Parts: sequence; structure tokens; C-alpha cells
Amino acid sequence: MFNFLRKVRYPMFNTSNFSKYILYALGEIILVVIGILLALQINNWNEEKKAAKKEHIYLRAIYSDLKTNDAEFERVLNKTNRVANASFRLLKLKDSLPNQWNSSVFDSLIKKSAGYTVLMIDEGAINDINGSGNLSLIKNDSIREKIASWDANLSMLREYETLFKEAVFNFKELSQNYLNLSGDRYKNEALLNTEDRNKFYTNKYLNNSIFEVVTKAFTLMKFYEEERKVMQKFQIQIKTELENFEP
Repeated sequence: MFNFLRKVRYPMFNTSNFSKYILYALGEIILVVIGILLALQINNWNEEKKAAKKEHIYLRAIYSDLKTNDAEFERVLNKTNRVANASFRLLKLKDSLPNQWNSSVFDSLIKKSAGYTVLMIDEGAINDINGSGNLSLIKNDSIREKIASWDANLSMLREYETLFKEAVFNFKELSQNYLNLSGDRYKNEALLNTEDRNKFYTNKYLNNSIFEVVTKAFTLMKFYEEERKVMQKFQIQIKTELENFEP
């Protein structure tokens, strides 16, 4: 058997058949390698196409959320502005004589000063990206950084919303000692008489609480306005990215 294999091999080494065999083997190997590389390239291309599709979906969702959020900023600014103006007027009202106070106006100012709201923005798309680990799908570095720092950028605003809410609650707690809370407030005077109104304004803790509502409300409005501008610029950036998007 070994003698037979030797007889077969010797002619291959001694003739041009061996060279042809080597060339053929190399050709087969090259074809296999090319096939593998092509398969990998096609797979990578498919993966990139899937990633681009996901990126486009995320960008569209973020853009939609930002458009909705602009309307939400308008709502919360209007509400906070009403509280700020009402509490400021309530604070200034004490400079006039108690018998000159209009009870219906007074009641209205108390009601408006005791209100508050918080910003309720749509951030589902951004939370999804940050929570799912898909942030790397966003190719634009600037947009990716804004998404990553989303919560951090809103943290100061959220903290001040809490301070404003506490100021309103403190005012409500102090003022109800002087208010007639039974029955329909719109049909009964909030403060029973001129003496009660005078007591209302001579309470320094209550006056301080009104002042806190005023200052916190106006400061919070500045936070809202600044953050709204930031999100409006972000919205424009996302829109531009979508217009130039190449899947």
C-alpha cells in the first residue's frame, strides 16, 4: 500500500502536474476566502441597514416628542405666570386700606396663588434609547451627547419645581387659618371680615410665604423659558438631521 502511494506521489513531484495541483488548491482556497469575505460583507451591510433604520425611527420619535413638548412648555409657563402675577398682586394688596379690598378679587387672588403645576414632557423615545443601550445607533455626536445628558440637563429645573411646590403648599397651610373653607368659596367670602383680612396681612409668616411663592414662581419661569429654547434648538437640529438622513 505504501509502495503504491509512493508511486503516485513521485510523478506529481517530478512533473508539472504538481504545479498544476498547487495552483488548483490555491485557487480553491482563494475562492473559499472570497466567499467568506463576501458573506461577512453582506452580513455587515444588512446589520448597518438595520441600524440605520432604527436610528431613523428614533430620530423621528424624538422630533415628535420635542414638538409636543413645546406646547407643554407653553401650558406650564402660562399656569406659572398666573400664579406669579396673582401672588405678586396679593402681596401688593396689603399696601391699600383693608376696607378698600374687593372680596371677590381677594378670593380670586388667593385661589390663583395656591395653584401650581409641573412640566410633563414626552421623553419616551429618549428614555428608550438610554435605557436599551441603543445610544450608539445615533451617529451624530452632538445629538448623541444631548440624549445622553438629557436627565442631567433637566435636574435643576426639576429641583426648582419641587421648591416652588413646597412654597405653594406652605402658603396654603398658613393661609387656611384665616379662610372660610366651608361651603362654596365662589359664593362665600374667603376671609370673613375686614378684621380677618387685616390679620391675614399682619402675619409675617404668611407674608413671607406669599413672597416665597412670588420669587419661586418667577424664577421657575426663567428655568422653563431657558429649557424651552434649548429644546427648540434641539428640535431644529433633529429636523435637519432627518432631512439629510441617508439610510
